Parts: sequence; structure tokens; C-alpha cells
Amino acid sequence: MGNCTTLCAVIKNKRGLHARPSTMIARRCGKYNGRVYLSYSENPKQEEDKYECRDVMSMMAMEAGPGKKVYIHAEGEDLIEAKNIVKWIYDLLSMRHEEAITAYEAQRNQEAVSLDSSNFIG
Repeated sequence: MGNCTTLCAVIKNKRGLHARPSTMIARRCGKYNGRVYLSYSENPKQEEDKYECRDVMSMMAMEAGPGKKVYIHAEGEDLIEAKNIVKWIYDLLSMRHEEAITAYEAQRNQEAVSLDSSNFIG
């Protein structure tokens, strides 16, 4: 599939990888042309060891609680974008709960601005 980049993060949110950060990750990864997934292994061998980042339920099924070490993998043709998305997810997973809420609200506000009616044709 092209280039692959991986980064290890320790989940700092006291609630673990729950619905809100999973939703943020899924939204961001939905805009990426490559594949992004989480795992408990640096080199996951089987597909069932990979938790798709475009799928909120997949990430929540991981049951990654606070203090868990997870690996963030991105595959795709654009290595720079793969590294950017892995770093963004790393930063999010490394945030404490309050920081993550602030980041979530900022992302929602940015999305609302991008949906401004002046952006539509007709």
C-alpha cells in the first residue's frame, strides 16, 4: 500500500479510549486516503489485532484503558500526511481528559466554520 509509519502512545485520559476521542480520530481518519489503525503490537500479524481508526466501534472494542500502551499505524502513498495523522492521534491519546475535551470542542468549532453557507455553490 506504500509507506507505513508507526508511533507508540500511552493513553493518559482517565477514561481511556472512549467515545469522544474515538469519534475525533474517526473523523480525522475519514479524510485520509490511506489506512490508519491501532494495535497493542508494534508489528501486528493478524487483521483481528488491528483496530480501524475510521470505525468508532472498532476502537472502542479495543478497550484501551488509562496507562495502556498502543501503537498507531498509518499506511498510504503520502508519507508526510501519514506521519501528520499519526502524530495528531499520538497527541490526542497523550492528553489528559480536560485537554482532550478542549481539543474536541476546537475541532467541532472548526468543522462548523468549514460548513458555513458561503462555502456552498448555488
